Formats: sequence, C-alpha cells, structure tokens
Amino acid sequence: MNNNHLRIRILILTTFLLFASCAQTQPPVPEPASELSASDLGILRVGFDIDDTILYSEDNFLQAAENHDEPGNLDYDWINTHDSVYSTLIPEMAELVHFFRAQGHTVYFITARPGNSGEVLARFLSQQLGFPIVAGGNLFFSPKENDPETGIRHTVKHRLIRDLGIRVFYGDSDTDIVAALAGGATPVRVVRDPKSL
Repeated sequence: MNNNHLRIRILILTTFLLFASCAQTQPPVPEPASELSASDLGILRVGFDIDDTILYSEDNFLQAAENHDEPGNLDYDWINTHDSVYSTLIPEMAELVHFFRAQGHTVYFITARPGNSGEVLARFLSQQLGFPIVAGGNLFFSPKENDPETGIRHTVKHRLIRDLGIRVFYGDSDTDIVAALAGGATPVRVVRDPKSL
C-alpha cells in the first residue's frame, strides 16, 4: 500500500468519524427566558443626568438666583418646584429615553440637585416624558458632599451609578463623565445648548 492510499483511507476514516460524532451530538437546549438575567438578554440599565441633559434648566437656575437674597446659595426647594415654569424638555434626549424604554432597557435619572421637593420634579418629568417617574424609584438625587479628608465638595453620582448597576450614563458635565467612569459605566457626553451657562 503506498502513501497516497494510506492518506486517502485516513482522510475517509476521519471524515466518517467527524460526521458520526456530529450526528450523535444533540443541539444545545436554550434556557427558558424566565431563567435568564437581564444582562444575558442584553438589557441595559441606562442613566441620565437632568440639568442640561434631559432638561434645559438654565432659566430656572437664573430665576432662583434672582428671587433669593443669599448670593451663591441656591434654594433647591424653589428650583425643584419651578421646573414646570422655567425648564424645557430637550426633545432629542426625550426621544433617546423613549428609544431605550421601547427596547426594554431600564432608565434612571440621577441629578446632583438635593432632593428637596423632589416629588415635584418627578411629577414634572412624568408629565413631560409620559411615563411614571418616582423619586427614589427611577429618579435619584445626589447632592455634592464634602470629602472628609480634603474638604473638597464633589458629586456622589458614582455611588448611585454603581449601586444601580448602570452600564451607560449620559451627562453634560465633566463631573458626569468622571462619575460614570468611577461608577463603572460607559460615559456619553451630551453637548450643552450654546446658551447654557
């Protein structure tokens, strides 16, 4: 028997064994959808900043400064109760929020504002976006805190981003981008309106 015949026999035997093993292999049985986690299905938790990301709120902040005697000390109770008068929903961002929700993703809103009268802001956002927004449910407040070691005030959004498992975070400021990175999310920079402060 020459080498060519041996090679052909080995090739035929190998091919036969390959097909035989394929015929006996059962196709994988997919897991029932009820046993899959959201991450298995590609469901994201997406976060959005509020000011200059979801709402154009410069006029609200300017009015708050004009209506109060203490310069540099904003009354967030007043701000959170006057968005309906002075703030405007940014239509492109509203479309993005609706896109994520339509695809089955979970949407959260995180603002550096204190939560004074936060339920009023939640009600305004619910009216503007057309779905329930609840303070402490899908709307969170994360005012700046003083770092005990340095005394520097900084946002604590990163803690909420991490604790909520947010994978993508949209914001307009450097602090939003840093918070997203520190919280383990992919940051997406939203370009502010040129009229914004």
